[in-house]
Amino acid sequence: MTWLAWRQQRLTWLIVAIVFTAVLSVSAYGHWRVANLIQQADVFKASEGYNDIFTDSQLVAILIPPLVGIFLGVSLFAPEIEHNTHVLVLTQSVSRLRWFFVKIAYAAVAAVAAGGLQSIAFDWSWSQYIAALDQSWVDPMTLGARGVDPAAYTLLATVAGAAAGLLIRRTLSAVAITIGVFAVVRVGGMFAWLSLVPTRQDVRQLPGAYPAPPRDSFAFFVDGGFILNDGQRLLNYDPVYQDIIGSCPVDTVADKCLVENGVAAEFIRYYSTDQFAAIQAVDAGLAIAISFILLAIGAFWVRKRTH
Repeated sequence: MTWLAWRQQRLTWLIVAIVFTAVLSVSAYGHWRVANLIQQADVFKASEGYNDIFTDSQLVAILIPPLVGIFLGVSLFAPEIEHNTHVLVLTQSVSRLRWFFVKIAYAAVAAVAAGGLQSIAFDWSWSQYIAALDQSWVDPMTLGARGVDPAAYTLLATVAGAAAGLLIRRTLSAVAITIGVFAVVRVGGMFAWLSLVPTRQDVRQLPGAYPAPPRDSFAFFVDGGFILNDGQRLLNYDPVYQDIIGSCPVDTVADKCLVENGVAAEFIRYYSTDQFAAIQAVDAGLAIAISFILLAIGAFWVRKRTH
């Protein structure tokens, strides 16, 4: 069974390897170009020339896991079941669960390896750029492109594709279901860590000197606003906040104006890079947990299925 699973998936592995060779080549070029600009102390040019490329790289890094996962997962069972070629295997001495888990194991190893390589490539390619330009390591886009997130979400897409192929029995339908599951978990993971991981906060009492920026220049700023004399908080998108800001000049007498408008202090909330592990523990943990749930559903379905 192990040999058969390898024979069936070797073309898939080869295509994934070719794709990641191309990704690593592009990453190597980006790393080399950014390193040259920074060595020349031309940081502005690095920013001007690479902001769009950096954003595109973040987007590509987030899209690679579902694409690879769909390619690996949906192709495991859906085509066989759609054409009834799985019947030949199941009529041999191989148990249904062994057939299921051996095929899943090969795909899962490929998925985790692909996600890990993508994460390493992104870090290596862009770490100098982010450090030179004080970009955030903990904004949602960058979080999804580095650390354990790519491996966890590639695994999720692979298992979701395999489970969808088993249950739906149609390749195109399984692809659509997999995309939907991935998108829901991806967005849900972001809301999960935003809800469960507490933000850091800096408060400036008025009147008074502006506090130094957070020591972590790579922080991801969430929001900020005013604290009124009665303790009420106004966020920076609140219409009342905008009215107060509009009525006060942006100069040395701004504090006096804010105090006259009932403002006691101002605050900012942000995530710091030392919270990266906690954020990814929630985000990747959710993806891995749902992967195991889908794996259990698939195993149960295989065991109970009659054909």
